[in-house]
Amino acid sequence: MKTIVIQIHQDPRSKRIARFVNTLISLPEIKKLRIDKGPTSQRYVNIGIPTKRVRKTWRELRGKIRSDRILSKNSIVVCEGKHGWNDYELIYHWDVDVIDKKWRTA
Repeated sequence: MKTIVIQIHQDPRSKRIARFVNTLISLPEIKKLRIDKGPTSQRYVNIGIPTKRVRKTWRELRGKIRSDRILSKNSIVVCEGKHGWNDYELIYHWDVDVIDKKWRTA
């Protein structure tokens, strides 16, 4: 099992984030998730999604992130690599040039 983490750089109390979380829990591939808010001096929230099928889960998530004008510009998505978080993979970033090559078209 690996974890995909969506980090959204926006106030954690945002209604947009609440709506996004509701969308996530309605997706068939997502069985549970964990939400961690950053410190009050920083405005971000991490949404952790455990999954056995990273690519399939990402296919469900990517359209939701890319189609939202705020999330698409204020989010990054990472996933554990072969050695956990020591070699994590950058799946999504608002600057497409920094995304790991294998995920650019995934």
